[in-house]
Amino acid sequence: MIELREIEVQHGAKDIVKAVTLQVASGTRTALLGRSGSGKTTILRAIAGFEPITAGSIQLRGVQVSSNGETTAPELRQIGYVFQDPSLFPHLTIMDNIGFGLSSLPTEQRTERITELANKLDLSPLLSRFPHQCSGGQQQRVALARTLAPGPDIVLLDEPFSGLDRELRADLCLHVAELFDELAITAVMVTHDIDEALSFAQQVAVIEDGRLLQVSDAATLLQSPINSRVARLLGDGCLLRGTAQSGTINCALGSLPFPPGLSAQDNDDVEIWVRPQDLRVQDVGELSVTVVNTRQTRFGYEHRVRVNDVDLTVHSNQARKAGDRLTIEVSSTLLAWQRTGN
Repeated sequence: MIELREIEVQHGAKDIVKAVTLQVASGTRTALLGRSGSGKTTILRAIAGFEPITAGSIQLRGVQVSSNGETTAPELRQIGYVFQDPSLFPHLTIMDNIGFGLSSLPTEQRTERITELANKLDLSPLLSRFPHQCSGGQQQRVALARTLAPGPDIVLLDEPFSGLDRELRADLCLHVAELFDELAITAVMVTHDIDEALSFAQQVAVIEDGRLLQVSDAATLLQSPINSRVARLLGDGCLLRGTAQSGTINCALGSLPFPPGLSAQDNDDVEIWVRPQDLRVQDVGELSVTVVNTRQTRFGYEHRVRVNDVDLTVHSNQARKAGDRLTIEVSSTLLAWQRTGN
């Protein structure tokens, strides 16, 4: 349904998007995941036709719509676009906001379509209200209903839930995913939130510095990030350097067994990503660490510890204080990669 072939986007002399190739199958949901400034929104805008590309091509439904020097206008692409800000018309009721793009339909059909979408998005009691009388979550659902009203088969979403509290964001994200499945809509969403990406999308594309680092399903992404740059986007951790030697990795944590999937020869340089869940506080163990500081969380206590000038994060159910000595066991499920470059 959507195919990007080696697309590039430049702003002046600066490369914003660099040789990105991506396919989105019909009726599926893809998330573009990356930090602010990574280029993910520029990719979304290029798909929509808001942003010209300087190399490569974009196809929608098998038809080329963007290339260097040629761009099909956004209004001719039959794409729905949901912005981060709902941008509702303040002088129109919720019913008229949803039906804004349906003015060519007979009144009866227009009302039927609005009612259908209002029911699907739990907006029926709000149709006579104005935007300022609705909550942030309600306004975002109205914006989505307005986008869906003309019946697009492709919808692009630019961080549409970022202004909502976490619980509401999670609920709305799942609701929208289920609705898109029901309507057989192909969707691409931009987000910097890993939990949002994993709950919404069947395919996650990790973007950094304008490049596509990895495209995979959620399980593969979590279990087998392709390198430490991807791993950093998936949660807290500490990057260590080590050396392969006789089936082990020598590093600041001592001698560790090869994690699954690591292929390295003796004396090869290795990168190790140590996550809090890879470290366990034990009564008996070989690795002794000093507590730097500790704080309470809703899941227990988070301790910042130091070993051989390396700072690590450890979770446990017991409070500690700075200066305490702990014994830590290192899991064999560490993520590691053979290191290339500096």
